[in-house]
Amino acid sequence: MVTFRRSGGSLRSTLVPWWWRDALWGGDERLLRRRAAVLKRAIQVWRQRPRGAPLAETVPGVTIATVSRNSLEPLQVLVEMVRRHAPREVRISVADNGSTDGTASWLAAEPMVDDFVLFADNIGHGPAMDALWLRSNTTHTVALDVDAFPISDDWLSAVIEPLEDHADVAGAALFRSYVHPCYLAMRTDRWRARRHTFCGSFSWDTGELMSLREPRRHLIAPTWTRGPGVVGSLFGDVVYHNFYATRFGAAESLDGIAKDDATAAWAEAVARWVHPPDGQPS
Repeated sequence: MVTFRRSGGSLRSTLVPWWWRDALWGGDERLLRRRAAVLKRAIQVWRQRPRGAPLAETVPGVTIATVSRNSLEPLQVLVEMVRRHAPREVRISVADNGSTDGTASWLAAEPMVDDFVLFADNIGHGPAMDALWLRSNTTHTVALDVDAFPISDDWLSAVIEPLEDHADVAGAALFRSYVHPCYLAMRTDRWRARRHTFCGSFSWDTGELMSLREPRRHLIAPTWTRGPGVVGSLFGDVVYHNFYATRFGAAESLDGIAKDDATAAWAEAVARWVHPPDGQPS
């Protein structure tokens, strides 16, 4: 089963893009049957419409979209830091992929989260993020990985102002000239009209796929990195992201990065920017 909440009004049907079947299941019929059972209960199928057909109107504002899977502590940090560094009218929308760590209970009781979707199973990060962007009814939507958080009041203007001036996609840039989905912003209606998806492929990062179709990009480069590799990165002195904190599961290493290093990097970032000992981030 799936639970939806939208504050301040009745529930609205979640839309499902027609391209999910190929992007999510890749022709594997066994996987299709298993995940289709979850999605059937999760959302109503988005009726196929001709390209250029009218889309749902948006209202002025910003929605922050994040996906969680057994990542309660990073999610709590994200919500705390968004509320610290953004106006209260900025909406926070969360999709949870079948967590067993108490995330569902926390979301149900947390007034700082405006909208959430609880999937009974892990349907994957990409499909869950797609669902949030299709639920969003604000002018702009910002994807933020659950192990990322803002550290400056300028983090939204850093991406929204370029979108209102010269860019169609804006956010973090780490490798090559594309916007990484750990911190990615677009106009919501353009994302829908262009039929973008956060479902990636075996050879391309999902952010790279979207950026390839959006040549007008505003890239925010790292201004600080904590090794090994890019375990922890600060983009434009406004958003921190730990690339490994939530990815290990039972494994002790990933891509040559030790779990202990990622855990230590996360703890250091929280101590430095979220809960500094003197109350002033260093």
